[in-house]
Amino acid sequence: MKLIDVFNLLQTDLKESDHELVKGLTTDSRKVKGGYLFIAISGFEKDGHKYIEEAIKNGAIAVIGEKRLSLTVPYITVRDSRKTLGILASIFYAHPSKKHRLIGITGTNGKTTTAYLIHHLLKEAGYSCGMIGTIENNINNQTKKAKNTTPDALELQSLLAESRDDFIILEISSHALHQHRTEGLQLDIAIFTNLTHDHMDYHHTIEEYYSEKKKIFSLLKDEGVGLVNIEDTWGAKIALEQEHNKIKTIGTTGDYELQLMFKDAKYQLKLSNVKRDTIVADSPLPGKHNLYNTAIAIAACLESGISKEVISQGLMNFRGVPGRWERFHNKKGAVFIIDYAHTEDALTYLLQTAKENRAKKIYMVFGFRGKRDKSKRVKMVKVASTYCRQFILTSDDINGESKTVVEEELNNLTKPFTNGEVIMDRTMAIKKMWEIGGSGDWIFVIGKGHENYQDIFHLQTKNDIETIQYLIEWEKGEDR
Repeated sequence: MKLIDVFNLLQTDLKESDHELVKGLTTDSRKVKGGYLFIAISGFEKDGHKYIEEAIKNGAIAVIGEKRLSLTVPYITVRDSRKTLGILASIFYAHPSKKHRLIGITGTNGKTTTAYLIHHLLKEAGYSCGMIGTIENNINNQTKKAKNTTPDALELQSLLAESRDDFIILEISSHALHQHRTEGLQLDIAIFTNLTHDHMDYHHTIEEYYSEKKKIFSLLKDEGVGLVNIEDTWGAKIALEQEHNKIKTIGTTGDYELQLMFKDAKYQLKLSNVKRDTIVADSPLPGKHNLYNTAIAIAACLESGISKEVISQGLMNFRGVPGRWERFHNKKGAVFIIDYAHTEDALTYLLQTAKENRAKKIYMVFGFRGKRDKSKRVKMVKVASTYCRQFILTSDDINGESKTVVEEELNNLTKPFTNGEVIMDRTMAIKKMWEIGGSGDWIFVIGKGHENYQDIFHLQTKNDIETIQYLIEWEKGEDR
């Protein structure tokens, strides 16, 4: 890409050094090298315009920003630096989404589980398959830990360019859609799982949140298809609005292209299309919510040309998702479930599943992330109180908030309920439940899933799974 191409794209008449080759793009002045184009972004915590001089000193041949400035190198003023970055990143890496079959997934709950299901089934069908999402980025069978659900535009386009995979599965967050990280993507399949109360610290209203989520369908290729769960209220709204004529719906009632029927209490589903081709399969994961995840994953694989036989067999071999419904047992026979659930609906689904499985008593350990959406907390605590014999509110990541203030907020949340308490040390809260849980009891450790702790706790473990593994070994030592 030459500098003149950038000028022409952004409709500017700058001509200085216009035939220079752009050797790289970056929003980080420290990463600028000779021949780089620096894009200044007004971030939520830092303003990239403050680092323009450093970028020029490090070799930037031109700068893009949102403020009117006079510089010693060509400077292009744009309305939205993030959107411009997305467009330029796609061009710089030669539109890499065109060389793959891309499946994008958005929704409040179920993105990661659905992504892992599709990834597994496509690999069972013999395809090479990459995945970019909440837990990890897997490209060319090489895995790296993910920083965000959806990387920034530069990293995303770079990963797509690096990949030699047939398919790429992308988890796409509402933040990514709002911040134009997905600019330039072209999806073969776009999936909407559901939408529930979350991220109100960022989007402010559920309608604004919904408006960002449905943007995923604007990324579809001309021949692409959208898959929407219309059992979800907001999914039904998407279908009703009919803004996108490429959408196929999945549901048990009403107008739909794919009919979902629950066969029995053992998590079996039946999925039929308008041609009455039918696939009957057992969900590899418990809970009604996972029936929806499994159904929409099956639909995506059918749209990708995978046979019913491969799908049915592949589901039987599915080993689950890191940090999602991971089961452990203490020596008394209590079931411990580690899960990432962090919304009212997600908690409800988990706890209902425990009741369906005739849990003797239900307990839960969970917390809330500092500086995040506080509007959902009361409802989540109420759900815990309704289903649980006892629940403990504990530290998630306080994210720089005062520990005293966080503890006071948690204590205020438990005050209306007689079955809740606060233990700020997460590892000690889990240990207490480990000692309480008896045969037939179910204990949920919620909210962190695969994520490592940011705070330091008494047991000095790195995450919930490691804490449970520590307690298993500790218990063995107690028996000796």
